[in-house]
Amino acid sequence: MYDAVARPVRGPEGGDVRRTWLSMIPALLLCLGCPEEDLCDGAGPYDEPCTCADPERSDAVEGYPDHDGDGFGVAGKAWFCGGGHASNDADCDDTDAALNGSDRDADGVTTCDGDCDDGDALTAPGLDEVCDGADNDCDGEAPGEVDEDGDGHLVCAGDCDDTDPYVTPEDLDGDGVAGCDDPPDCDDSDADLHLDDADGDGVSPCDGDCDDSDAAMNLEDLDGDGSSPCGGDCDDADPSVDGNDVDGDGYSTCDGDCDDEDEELSPEDFDMDGYSTCDGDCHDFNDGLSPADEDGDGVSTCDGDCDDSDAASAPGLDEVCDGADNDCDGDVPEDETEDLDGDLYVACEDCDDSDPAQYPDDSITSGWARACGYLVAPDPSGSAWYGHRIEQPGVVEDGTMLAVYFRTGYAADELAIGMVWTDDGATWQLEGAPVLNGDAAPDAWDTDGVSHPAPVYDPSDVANPYKLYYAAVDPGTGGTSIGLAVSSDGFTWERYTEPDPPHHAVQVVTHGGLDDLDEFSASDPFVWLEGPQYHMLYRCSDGVDSGICLATSTDGYEWTKWDPEPLAGYDPQPLLLNGETGAWDEAAIGSPVLVQSATAATLVYAGHAGGGASVGGAHMPFEHDGELARLDDLAPLYEPGMSGRWDDLSVTAGGTYEDEGQWWLFHDGATEDASVDGGEVVGLGIATGEGPALTLTAPVDPQVITAADEVTFTGAVTDSDALDELYVVLSSELDSGILLTTLADAAGDFSIVAPAGTFVEGGPYLVTVTVYDAGGLADAASVSFEVTP
Repeated sequence: MYDAVARPVRGPEGGDVRRTWLSMIPALLLCLGCPEEDLCDGAGPYDEPCTCADPERSDAVEGYPDHDGDGFGVAGKAWFCGGGHASNDADCDDTDAALNGSDRDADGVTTCDGDCDDGDALTAPGLDEVCDGADNDCDGEAPGEVDEDGDGHLVCAGDCDDTDPYVTPEDLDGDGVAGCDDPPDCDDSDADLHLDDADGDGVSPCDGDCDDSDAAMNLEDLDGDGSSPCGGDCDDADPSVDGNDVDGDGYSTCDGDCDDEDEELSPEDFDMDGYSTCDGDCHDFNDGLSPADEDGDGVSTCDGDCDDSDAASAPGLDEVCDGADNDCDGDVPEDETEDLDGDLYVACEDCDDSDPAQYPDDSITSGWARACGYLVAPDPSGSAWYGHRIEQPGVVEDGTMLAVYFRTGYAADELAIGMVWTDDGATWQLEGAPVLNGDAAPDAWDTDGVSHPAPVYDPSDVANPYKLYYAAVDPGTGGTSIGLAVSSDGFTWERYTEPDPPHHAVQVVTHGGLDDLDEFSASDPFVWLEGPQYHMLYRCSDGVDSGICLATSTDGYEWTKWDPEPLAGYDPQPLLLNGETGAWDEAAIGSPVLVQSATAATLVYAGHAGGGASVGGAHMPFEHDGELARLDDLAPLYEPGMSGRWDDLSVTAGGTYEDEGQWWLFHDGATEDASVDGGEVVGLGIATGEGPALTLTAPVDPQVITAADEVTFTGAVTDSDALDELYVVLSSELDSGILLTTLADAAGDFSIVAPAGTFVEGGPYLVTVTVYDAGGLADAASVSFEVTP
């Protein structure tokens, strides 16, 4: 009728005692049929057996009360319906589950007998104390058996400092010494800190040795500066350098502190400009101020340099015309920023900021640097005596005065010659009236005005050392000839006239006759002296062709045209004709000027191809007695200026002056102006240049060769112009047919080969190598040859 179910019941030894319902069957059978009041409502205990009223409970069992639930009961056996009972009465205190008859550690003593730890057989009343952290004798004490620092080591087991977990009898860092050893490890958490003196300097890491592998790193203060190598002294032989940070700026002298008594000076670069206060940074929180002198002007931003990228800007410098604050005073002068005439040049670089036609011009890549403005400016209004045309300059220098004579006027009867002069090369003075007008006599050949002044100074002519050659149109013939005026001082002039009445001016060089090359015009004279000999270059023209012709004189009064082969070709024979079709000077040439250095000469002349005039050049070998050759690789040498400038229409050279290698080229320049007669205004200007220097390295002078020899000429040139524009000419005085040309390279070096047979038997030959720069200035060197069979 019932299944046998086993229920655990704690036995007196703490084991499980199992009873089965089978053993209770007789009692249950007695209750069968018991009256309802015999049913048990609670857990018990009950004096008599009964049936449990709660169907979830089993029938009542007999046992001992176990109030603390430790499996051990107390005296008073009774019946129970459910829990709260035990099978024994071994509990000495049924209110404390820790006190009972159990002996779990089998040490023979129960908690009721006084065992203070029934889980440890080494703990019981009467046992001896051992170092295990337990109260072995259960007297409530465990002397020396504590681990306050939690290092796993008890005091009784040798922990010499129970307040420090790194001081133990164990070698925690494996360096061979424990914290409780004698002597102890100073830091048993760091194997580098130990008692050994590995470097033999007498000090171990535990004694303060900061590097036990280096005997030089120790605690000794050899220089007595209060700092040892281990204290940061980087040089213990120098007491001025140590590891102390005296001024508290975070750096010692060993760290680079330049002054360890001044916290404002340290090696730290706070503004990251590459300089610290120890480097001289005057403001280390402003990277715009530093002691660097980036532009090499000797002044840094700390010294007040307002632009350390520009060597032209620094305190104390003079202002220059560059638009910068050169003196660093905070101001840029107005003349470096304002352009009043709108020519795109500020006032300080503009020669006349009220005239848009006068401004610098470096666009022309010739050997000449043209001046910004006029030497003598025209007057388009017509109120000045010189009017709107000042042109055809002629130059003379007498040792005390440099004078430039020029033609002025437009209409034929207005043409006159004026003068501007200087005695210091800097200040020019303009004469207040023409120094030479057209002859007033109605039948004079030069009555219609004078032009193209060509002055020369001849001190051997005591009475009239100054001579002024000029051109004029003869109204009787319509041709242009050349006359002469003389002066004792260069200011007051008189015509050289016929001895007999009506004493008209003499035509010292007349235009030619029919079919002559100078039939139409002998004009544009240029005169110079070579010893006692006068030479005149002039423009010769028959109205179709034009050329540069030559005349000579022994006294400056009587002239002979140069014509070495009369009736052969042109008469007279020109030194140079206008260029071929397509050349820059194909239409006409004129206004010749001889530019002569100590070693070489260049013919500079004006030419045009139907438009405005430019300036070109030709080389002039050996006494100028042969046909000249154009400097084709350099021509033209001087061209009109930029559009809108005062010389943008045409330029014509009139003369040169040389002073210690510095050349001045005087020229006129024209620009269009519809408001004046002729539609253009013309004024005078100056350009400057420096000549080249030639070194002829081979052959060596004198030279003896055979006619079959090939000869190589080599040399080098230095010049202020671009070297790739140098033009080299080889020519011979004995044989004018020998003429070779080449260009120097960019370094100034050149080589010319004269083929075998160039020089025939005889001699001596004088062979000259001449170099011309981009402005036509020249230098030359010669070598003599003897040619053997």
